[in-house]
Amino acid sequence: MASSSVISGTLILSVGLGGFGILDLPPLVWIIGASLLGLLGAGESVPYGYVLQSETPKHMMGRVSAAAMSLQTFSMLIAPAAGAMLAKGLGVHSVMIGAGTATIFLGTVMLISILKEETPFSE
Repeated sequence: MASSSVISGTLILSVGLGGFGILDLPPLVWIIGASLLGLLGAGESVPYGYVLQSETPKHMMGRVSAAAMSLQTFSMLIAPAAGAMLAKGLGVHSVMIGAGTATIFLGTVMLISILKEETPFSE
């Protein structure tokens, strides 16, 4: 999931840079990038549901699932309004660059965290 976030962030950042004219790519490349971004969304959400169910104790499944779903729903409801306000103030391209950078940063932090856990200590 973390590597999908890094790749997704790179694609989102590319859209912002393309809006500023820094990346001038043919339309077919943008279509392929958008399709890949959609596939990566599934690559992030499917493992999330699996991890949520496999790591939650049975007696807490209802509460944990409700909390997770409410956070996702709240994010989906508030994101369009927040994005529109930011886009009006900063411009769409700047918002895309910020979102892409934040996604890359969070994915990288998680990848580093995972690698630190998997690296055996040499003592």
